[in-house]
Amino acid sequence: MIKISVIVTAYQYRPYIWDALNSVINQDLERDKYEVILVSNFKNAELEEYCKRERIKLILSKNRWIGPKVKEALKQSSGDLIALLEDDDLFMPNKLSKVLSVFENDRKLGFYRHKMMIINEEGKPSKFGINNLNKIYLDKEKVKLSQAYLIMFRNREGYAAVSSMIMRKNILLHRIEYLNKIRIATDSFYIISSLLSKYNIYLDNEILGKYRFQKVSASSRFTNFNEFVNYYTEKYKYQCLDMLAIYNLTKGTDLERFLYYDYIFLKVLHKLFSSNNECNLSIRDVFRLLYNPYGEKSLMNFVLGVASFLPLSVKRIIQRRIFNDRMLLYKKLFE
Repeated sequence: MIKISVIVTAYQYRPYIWDALNSVINQDLERDKYEVILVSNFKNAELEEYCKRERIKLILSKNRWIGPKVKEALKQSSGDLIALLEDDDLFMPNKLSKVLSVFENDRKLGFYRHKMMIINEEGKPSKFGINNLNKIYLDKEKVKLSQAYLIMFRNREGYAAVSSMIMRKNILLHRIEYLNKIRIATDSFYIISSLLSKYNIYLDNEILGKYRFQKVSASSRFTNFNEFVNYYTEKYKYQCLDMLAIYNLTKGTDLERFLYYDYIFLKVLHKLFSSNNECNLSIRDVFRLLYNPYGEKSLMNFVLGVASFLPLSVKRIIQRRIFNDRMLLYKKLFE
């Protein structure tokens, strides 16, 4: 019998954690077919009591970063499948039963991803639905690795972060030590690890979760311009370091050129927001952006690369434009 391990990661206490955990506990799948593991680095007496009552395995971690937290949970997990949930997202009640059925009927499947409904801080759904209604199955025997990657990249709309991902545990165990190097970009790590595995990939069009799009969260911050700049300066630095580790995973494969391009572009984004050059972007890197394996936005990315070397006063104009665009997106979705 296949069993699922649901790994919930939490960095600091937020009230959303209750909705997240309740959405996992209240599945229509029998409780003996899945376990729940919560990894957090904070203590909360009420939460600890809840975990005992609901048979949730609680791991109090000293790690700040997501990758090492997931590694801790993997070592204590007993499931064959790993379902991931961030502490501000939710599962639909039928998610785990659907996932279990899909994997039980396909032994060659290793990575499954479903669509997510976008909600705001109060749980209000976005005004806009999901445009891409295709189911996509990537058979490794029929599709080249680079082609599979591009298909996933071009059909990424509506999947929203790691809470839409389920994969076979042995995919992660095969590269478990790499998780120590991944600070925040676990989504890219999971996708690349799955692509490099022997297993097939299924991108489903069914909505089986809710993704909370917030003005202030672990992945966004746009209530105040100065906070926005400081936050994204740090975020792009850590994403750049993560992408270097993930790029090293792909060396010698058909994915190498894509991940190298991603790594360079993250160096650009960090320098665009930062007053220094901690990620060591060079002019040579900027010109490499013109040779884009994705075949899109080459000139735009090159211009951003050039702009990242301009004085900070000029970069502030670009930062303000990005900030305003994020605010407009939020208003478009919910207001």
